[in-house]
Amino acid sequence: MTKKAQRTGAKKHIAFRITRKVNKNGSVQWEVYCGRENGKRIRKYFATQLEAETFREVARTKKANHGIAALAMPESIRLEALTCSQRLAVASATLTQATEYFLLHHKPTSEERLFKDVAAELLHRKIKAKKKKSYADGLGWTFGVFNRAFGERKISEIMPDEVEHWVWDMDYAPATVRGYLRDVGQVFRYAVKRNYRSDNPCALIERPEDDDKPTAIFRAEQVANILAEAMIHPDLELVVPFALAFFAGLRSCEIEVLDWTEIHLERAFIEVTKGKSKTRQRRIVTIQPNLKAFLEVHRRLGGPVVPPNWWNRRQEFGKRIGMRQWPRNVARHSFVSHHYQHMGNENLTAAEAGHSPQVLQEHYRELVSPDDARAYWMIFPSPGEYGRLTAA
Repeated sequence: MTKKAQRTGAKKHIAFRITRKVNKNGSVQWEVYCGRENGKRIRKYFATQLEAETFREVARTKKANHGIAALAMPESIRLEALTCSQRLAVASATLTQATEYFLLHHKPTSEERLFKDVAAELLHRKIKAKKKKSYADGLGWTFGVFNRAFGERKISEIMPDEVEHWVWDMDYAPATVRGYLRDVGQVFRYAVKRNYRSDNPCALIERPEDDDKPTAIFRAEQVANILAEAMIHPDLELVVPFALAFFAGLRSCEIEVLDWTEIHLERAFIEVTKGKSKTRQRRIVTIQPNLKAFLEVHRRLGGPVVPPNWWNRRQEFGKRIGMRQWPRNVARHSFVSHHYQHMGNENLTAAEAGHSPQVLQEHYRELVSPDDARAYWMIFPSPGEYGRLTAA
């Protein structure tokens, strides 16, 4: 069997080869073969050989600088790019700059998402990620307040000035304003990650600074009066939660999940477990003698320390004693200030309060006289006369 003769006359595809073409009607064209892009041959046609040779020289440079794709650009796109460049020149801008600006401000195709739906989606993910219940509840509260104004709005259409006017019109304290912007900002940041919108409007709002007012605390006499009133209203069951706040410095979110099994009266300490601590760090708080006296009266073998709906009970207590609004974190501030003066050890106070000495110095510590501190830690229920207090 003889081998088939190898074909020697096959046309070679040489890049930028110029070929003379004669059409059926007798007209002549000059073809420039530029190469292949995605398997497809790229060819350009010209009326004269000079035009073809001129294009070939320019094409060689384009290919060297930008690759073969530059030669595959349709003529319509090339003309559009030229027109746009001329219009942008008035603003001293380039096509690249215009493209980046458009992509930054372009509303995604999923812009129909409502704020309330995105907020609910984020909250669900927080809960699924095992975030603390108090944290998730706080976010849910903030989202609910914001939903009343913007819940039915498309999240991509909410503007920074609208959010700014909303948060300032409520006339809240600077710390509350920052808290709302922080929590609502989480929804917008989540929306950006999910491509529901292109930016976070809360990031453009100036945060207010705290005023120079000193941190509010209650003196020994005030604390004694509050605990006495709590004893007079036993139906509210607030003596133990208040005593833990004033004499152990526990946060509200820590008190509401505390169990009696974590209060060790014989060994004189309270265990705030990692899962129940706001900082996710286990800590041990010493039970001072006066706190022990309050706890022993109500001691239980187990179960929650606080009664159901204790937030509503606190609100009711404030109404009964004529103190509807307590200063923020006043019980914790009172504990830290009096504990530091009494113990004289900022590291010990910081450890029992559950934060660093730097935080203690910046936010919690207030000057308390030695006499004030001594009186604070001598607040005891009077023996045999439950319902009255002694403050030596």
